[in-house]
Amino acid sequence: MKQLRATISLGLSLGLILPPPAIAQVVKSVSAPAAARGLVPVGAPGVQAAPAVLTAPSQLPSLAATVPTLTAPNPARAAAAPALAIPQAAVAAVAGTPLVPAAIVPAAPVLLRAAAVVKRVLPAPRAAAKGPARTALQGLRLDLPSSSGMGLTAASGQEARNFAARMGDEPARPSGDPVPLQAAASQRPTLQAAVAAPAPAPAALDPLFSQPRDEKFKNFKYLLDADGVAAVAFSRTPINALSLEVIDELHVVADTLAADPAVKSVLLTGEGAAFLAGADINLLYSVRTVTHGIRLSRNLQVALDKFENMDKPVVMALNGFTVGGGLETAMAGHVRIASDKVEFKLPEVELGILPAGGAPQRLPRLIGLTPALKLLLSGEFFGAAEALRLGLVDRVVAPDQLMAEARKEAKRLAELPPAEKAEFLRTRRTLQKPIPLTWREWFGLFFDGFFLRRWVFSESSRAGEKDYEEIIMKIIDATLIGAIQGPEAGLGAEADFFGELASSPTSKILTQLALRRHGGPRVKRYGEKGGKPLPVERVAVVGGGVMGSAIAGLAAFSGLPATIKDVDGRYLEAGLAKARELVSELGRREKTEGEALAKKQALVAGTIDDSVLAASKPSLVIEAIREDEADKTALFARLGRELPPETIFASNTSVLSINTLARASGRPERFVGLHYFNPVDKLALVELIVPDTQGFTPEQLKTMDQTIGTALAFLKKTGRVVVVVKDAPGFAVNRVLLTYLNEANKLVEEGAGVEQVDAVMRAFGLPMGPFELTDFVGLGLATEVGGHLQASLPHFGPLSGLLVRLRAMAGATYHLYKEVLHRKSGRVRKVRQVANEAVVRQAAGAASHQFSDLEIQRRLLLVMANEALRLVSEGVVESPQEADLALAAGMGFPVSTGGLLRYIESLGLTDVIARLRSYEAATGRAVFTPAPALLAAEGKGLYPEVKP
Repeated sequence: MKQLRATISLGLSLGLILPPPAIAQVVKSVSAPAAARGLVPVGAPGVQAAPAVLTAPSQLPSLAATVPTLTAPNPARAAAAPALAIPQAAVAAVAGTPLVPAAIVPAAPVLLRAAAVVKRVLPAPRAAAKGPARTALQGLRLDLPSSSGMGLTAASGQEARNFAARMGDEPARPSGDPVPLQAAASQRPTLQAAVAAPAPAPAALDPLFSQPRDEKFKNFKYLLDADGVAAVAFSRTPINALSLEVIDELHVVADTLAADPAVKSVLLTGEGAAFLAGADINLLYSVRTVTHGIRLSRNLQVALDKFENMDKPVVMALNGFTVGGGLETAMAGHVRIASDKVEFKLPEVELGILPAGGAPQRLPRLIGLTPALKLLLSGEFFGAAEALRLGLVDRVVAPDQLMAEARKEAKRLAELPPAEKAEFLRTRRTLQKPIPLTWREWFGLFFDGFFLRRWVFSESSRAGEKDYEEIIMKIIDATLIGAIQGPEAGLGAEADFFGELASSPTSKILTQLALRRHGGPRVKRYGEKGGKPLPVERVAVVGGGVMGSAIAGLAAFSGLPATIKDVDGRYLEAGLAKARELVSELGRREKTEGEALAKKQALVAGTIDDSVLAASKPSLVIEAIREDEADKTALFARLGRELPPETIFASNTSVLSINTLARASGRPERFVGLHYFNPVDKLALVELIVPDTQGFTPEQLKTMDQTIGTALAFLKKTGRVVVVVKDAPGFAVNRVLLTYLNEANKLVEEGAGVEQVDAVMRAFGLPMGPFELTDFVGLGLATEVGGHLQASLPHFGPLSGLLVRLRAMAGATYHLYKEVLHRKSGRVRKVRQVANEAVVRQAAGAASHQFSDLEIQRRLLLVMANEALRLVSEGVVESPQEADLALAAGMGFPVSTGGLLRYIESLGLTDVIARLRSYEAATGRAVFTPAPALLAAEGKGLYPEVKP
């Protein structure tokens, strides 16, 4: 057995690099055993030799008709055997014909015969293997390519019904208004505007739906015209979303169209701003078990399979956003015509899941393996022109021509003679198409796709992000399983992986983070009573330092004019340069360049004159000066006198009372805290601090609500993750963060090493260890915020003596650094070398207690979790879920854990309480006293089954 495996593997590998005579010899060596085992070509008396396949380009057009296909368990599937891209060295004529460029060779019998021998002798891998096929050879099997993604042909209705029966009953549909998942994940202002704005009139549908429509479907509009064209429109505006109900009805639509003899062709489009904007958030959030996720994925796969395998042409008229499941639906059609305004996206990776409606199988067959993987892993928008270049759509037209062109095409296809129509459908069913492979891809598929997996992973834009590693690998694996074993196996892997990911805590928190960038559903309750939010047309930032310049740059990149006000021209120039540099950096990430980028940079302006600032009449003024209460109160008192009464004020303070600053402005109902985190472009969180409204008049309460709504709209436009926080010492994140940093210093005072503590927390998944983080934010800020908490919160206790003593030592840091010139940016940055253990130990004292890594990890995580639950107990944040979101977005707590409090809950709350009490007894410190919210959750859990 091992010898046979080695012989076949060697033969196929050599086929990539040897000249034709050597290839022919390898083929003969495997052809004889193939013939002996009864594997003979269909319609041929014996095994054909290599010359039938190795041919010159001039012979390629006729090759498909002349090359025989090996017998397979299902002849219909064998007829649809995939074409393989044969590398240049393997495509040559026999008897001395020179080498020619790489070409697509239908059926590729040379390699497939060898694979068929392996298939008959070696056990086949399971379709839903954990990774790609056991070997590339085992995957090259003739019986795997199917005429449909589920292995169900158009004629096998009973088989489809049997599969549906095996799926079992679907879970109860979640109630509530649907929130489009992929639409919410977008960061494009255009899509955000579409979500927020009223649904536009469906003018694009008028040519087809001007006469009375047949409303036989709940979520679709339907019209059958005199030419036999059935026009169907998704009608779940403002953003068409895939709910369980819509998917169920999609089956009914497909069955109805297929069974109606009057229907000659189908035109599928969307009503409103989208063709189909992905899944309903409630649908994803309802997935609680792996089995549930698998059933959900299979249900969508079967529905789309019905369209692809319909015996009537299906034209997809892509009128608007085609995102996630919407793009998967589009790929199941036979012709795709797009408006030139359409934007496409597969955002699942940033939501902690993978596309599970067939995208990992259909996309490579349409545009190629590597381009498909790049789209699957990037989660980025791309336009209609790019889709046309890739081959994802067949035609791009102006929006006002879309429906006329689509209907014209549908009518043409409806009038095709039966034989011609059948041939058209055979060639246009995506899952029957071959995957064109480059030389690099072909080689990469060997050895279980090992090389290709590593290469694609390393090229991914998220390769360095630990939270996304498992998600990325599952997307790659599902795609490569389909490439190696065939689409049926790939679809099975998609469903399995979707069930695992969608039911995980990681997916839940990533989905919430994506929603919060766009004013997610749980913060909508703010800003509703006060009426429509005020428009933010111009932003002013007072203070051109690190935070002020970053906030201004972020606003400018989002399309808002931003003025930086500073008291010193030198500081102002530096701030303007930093803001424009951030705009450039964001442009590189979002692929914005040229004139578009220059326009965004031009939105940043500066002044040192108060009168110029007042004359600009900013809608929103954000203060970002140094943390001095006297300076800030004086600033807001002056601005309150000089600026129009409708101008909203905000402070970026991290320690001072928002209530105090709001009163100083003279307009507390027009005041909020907007606490950003450094670096602004990497940490998406903004804590929106609401002042105390006790004593407000009804009119002031209404204005306050409008102020909050306006602030939320601004933060949504700039793509921030928003958590609403009550005005309290340290707000939310800084309070937990300083508790964590203080405890890390206490551990070193007791004998732990700086490098050990940092290494333990990095290994857990935090982007920096606590001492690296302190060096980054500065000992001055750490002691300032820590001292504020010590004075305000009795349970916090004394600030670490180590922290205080290091702060007093000139230039002291926890680590030693060296300066390195970054070659691409030309900037000098500091790189950590080693822990400054000697200096730290001198400041810490002579304690020598040895800590295990687990002791360090548990103590730091528990003290953070206990403080986070104090926030819940005191009403600073609304729930454990809000605390987890804030810590993930504000301090980079690893979302792969599901969030801090989800992780703590997984340890067992009874054990957590007992451990905290043991720490309290050993140290005598109240910071370890179990929080009331923790005690109340014992026996019930911190995370009940809640909706987003």
